[in-house]
Amino acid sequence: MTVNYSWTTHKSTSAWKRLDLRTGDISQWHTGTDIAEIVFVGNTNSSILYLNSSNTENDGGVSIYSADANNLSGATLVSSLPAPYSGLKAKRSPTADIHFLLYASAWPNGTAYNENLAEKPRSSARVYTSIYVRHWVSSLGV
Repeated sequence: MTVNYSWTTHKSTSAWKRLDLRTGDISQWHTGTDIAEIVFVGNTNSSILYLNSSNTENDGGVSIYSADANNLSGATLVSSLPAPYSGLKAKRSPTADIHFLLYASAWPNGTAYNENLAEKPRSSARVYTSIYVRHWVSSLGV
């Protein structure tokens, strides 16, 4: 993925490029920031699984799509996930299933953490249980 920033308009554009290994030609494959990660896996050499940078619920999660790299308009939604997963890895099994792996920040109980869905604290107060909040010079006997 390439990202270009314009200092004149103060906007950035993103694009995925395709390299033809036979000729060395580079062409634009996809424009936009919606595709975050791609893996080539599936029945053909152009079968891909890609991670979309948002999901249909627009709650801070991501979506996984299956498509042919030559026809993204025919992409099929595989899963909509409720957290900002990344690090897409995939492998086709001997039974032709596709197994994929992702990672994300998690709560102590192991569920994926999504900052957009996390409960906002009602206060910025802090509770100190092992030290004094403030040490006064006079209280130390100096």
